[in-house]
Amino acid sequence: MPEPTLQATIPGVPESVNHSHGFGRGRAWRTASTDSWLNDVIRLVRNKAVHHKGLRFRWKAACSAGAVIAITMTWYRPDTERRDSSNVIKVLEDGIATALDIDDEHFEWTTRRAYDARNPRVELTLTLQGGDDGEAGAPARVRA
Repeated sequence: MPEPTLQATIPGVPESVNHSHGFGRGRAWRTASTDSWLNDVIRLVRNKAVHHKGLRFRWKAACSAGAVIAITMTWYRPDTERRDSSNVIKVLEDGIATALDIDDEHFEWTTRRAYDARNPRVELTLTLQGGDDGEAGAPARVRA
């Protein structure tokens, strides 16, 4: 039986890495808005994973064996202002990695952009691909 695909929608405008931290007195900290958005990502992805018993454990084991998690992000922006999608991916990676307890080095991203002024959001689709059995999509192994 194939692994399920996880789909999650995170409402609102994602935090950019460029604006996700405050600085002062030789320290850096995440802003309250970044913490809030990151917590939404963690909660929503974790809740979707819970519906598939053992998924987090299976996906973590599969990634250890060479599989990757293919993530498609469709970012519905509220306007046509220029924004860099890669600055949004870092905050999403941190949230997804925390929610699934999987290192973000196992993520492969596809990004799409669209506009929706009334309902800005990020729609995520996560799919496990490849593994030790040589399935298509498995990353090539390099032996030292």
